[in-house]
Amino acid sequence: MASMRLCRGAEALRMGTKDCVTVLVEGDEEFERIVCSKPIAVAVFTSPMCPACEMYRPMFREAARVVKRKLGDRVVFVEVDVMTAYEKAMELGVLSTPTTIVFKECRPVDGFVGPAYPEDLVEIVLEHAGG
Repeated sequence: MASMRLCRGAEALRMGTKDCVTVLVEGDEEFERIVCSKPIAVAVFTSPMCPACEMYRPMFREAARVVKRKLGDRVVFVEVDVMTAYEKAMELGVLSTPTTIVFKECRPVDGFVGPAYPEDLVEIVLEHAGG
């Protein structure tokens, strides 16, 4: 797993998400396909020029690395720009960025607004994954 990297949504759908630390989603339909492709998905909604989003991004990616080591290909971590997936962001009630939402079997089950420490995000995700 040392080769994990960032993948664009379409690329991740083609090759699978096994080697992706996070998947960059570029639209509402792509978001739905990727989030529903795994039993557990974690999405962070960000916006351009958001200092808190920039601060949180490396922490989100670190949590993704830790969780993927534990859950393998049962989980996908997704980064979403609210400007490219506006309809989905509105549907999910995203009013502020960063907003993190945990999905289980394609349904939102937990979430929070603002940055979180990697260990806190790992704990939340593993709780919902049963591990």
